[in-house]
Amino acid sequence: LRSAFHSSTPQPRSDVGCPPPTSDAPPSRRADACSRRRAPLDKCLLDPAPGVPPPTHHPPPTAPASTSPALHAASVLTTVAAAGVSVAGVGARVRGVGAGAMGVTWLLHWQPSPPPQPPGSTAPPPSSSSLLSLATYTEVAKAIESLPAARKGRWQCTCSLYRPNARDTAGAPPSQSDVAAARELFGVSFSDVAGRHLLVLRQERVVVEAESGVQTLMEKLQLYRHRVSITYEGFEYLLGDFAMRLGRAILSTNEALRGIVVEVEYLPTCSLPRARPLLLDFLALWHDVVAAQGLVGRFVPLDPAFSDYSLGDSFSLQHSALQFVLVSAHLMAARA
Repeated sequence: LRSAFHSSTPQPRSDVGCPPPTSDAPPSRRADACSRRRAPLDKCLLDPAPGVPPPTHHPPPTAPASTSPALHAASVLTTVAAAGVSVAGVGARVRGVGAGAMGVTWLLHWQPSPPPQPPGSTAPPPSSSSLLSLATYTEVAKAIESLPAARKGRWQCTCSLYRPNARDTAGAPPSQSDVAAARELFGVSFSDVAGRHLLVLRQERVVVEAESGVQTLMEKLQLYRHRVSITYEGFEYLLGDFAMRLGRAILSTNEALRGIVVEVEYLPTCSLPRARPLLLDFLALWHDVVAAQGLVGRFVPLDPAFSDYSLGDSFSLQHSALQFVLVSAHLMAARA
């Protein structure tokens, strides 16, 4: 991870199995999407010489039997960094401008390790939220900045929980609309995607995308009321073909720190099967970087069953929203 970048030759993006970006995207966003097109990782591993036309598709690379997983992971990350230096000039990625304009992301949340209990102690262990501090967030930021990563700017995601609006019917039985209303509704918005809002029904396993005006419509219909929001905010870093977004999870009711997250994105493809082995390799090395920083705890990856929500293998804005909803539900439950 700490090796310097060695190549600045931009390469085509591996979009095998990914739908093209939507034509209604603003020109600047389409330009950003086009400038991110680079070679598949296995192309970089097998033939890093510049000027050689990339193949259309290769299966994801696997570690040789004689190579340890750690060494293979280090080789993968070093080669990715060397081949993806052109990403540093792209700027923040744009979520949701067609599935082909974004990569595959994994959302990691910080799980602190409780201190050891003295022998014979009957006191309950401290909660995870009580072990969180801004000092931990600062140390995680230092861990990222110890890598050859370029800080590009700020990012933000807001996840809001809505509950059905109880109606005063003076003892009358609930109406059909009251019965049909979902018990909880999550709304997700991203600062880098203007005019779009994601709605997630966790129990019904439904994820839909709507215009931002849906929030105003919900208020007018008075079907749901806002209960609580968690805002994730922080800085984005670019590291070769990877983007890392470090964020604090802030509760709307008292502005308390509820969690620390790192969103890792593999940029060259939107295919979940192709990106998964590379993200696993990246995560293994990231754990080593965190441990070297002296942090007591680990980042836990979120690996939801997207197929349960009728989401396919081409990563999209809906996949990203679902990840934030599931982490938010976990943090809200820890608060209760």
